[in-house]
Amino acid sequence: MPRPKRYRVALPLWVRIGKRLGRGKRAKEEPVLVEETITDNISTTGCYFRLSQPPPVGSCAEIEITVPPHYAGIQGGKVQCRGKVIRVETQPGKKAGVACTIESYDFSPPPEAKKRVHQ
Repeated sequence: MPRPKRYRVALPLWVRIGKRLGRGKRAKEEPVLVEETITDNISTTGCYFRLSQPPPVGSCAEIEITVPPHYAGIQGGKVQCRGKVIRVETQPGKKAGVACTIESYDFSPPPEAKKRVHQ
């Protein structure tokens, strides 16, 4: 199966990394790291970015990506993603490189675009 095309773009994002405690319906998520950063690259199935601390592989990730207006032919907005940390790369003196899957996402257009649609 061909690998999804990756795009080397710097998009602002907020990431919240959590560690799952327990199993099943009673499982809870404990926040490990919340940080603002930018993407190094992104595809339909994942993204790569850098964080000040290396998160545990397998951790749950909630990612909010800000898409600027008119970027890639769309009106801009925010993309809320859920996924998992699948790889962490560390080098002394540098931020940790983090690869995350994107398992689900929702796109929210900017508030002014919603107003135009409803008028």
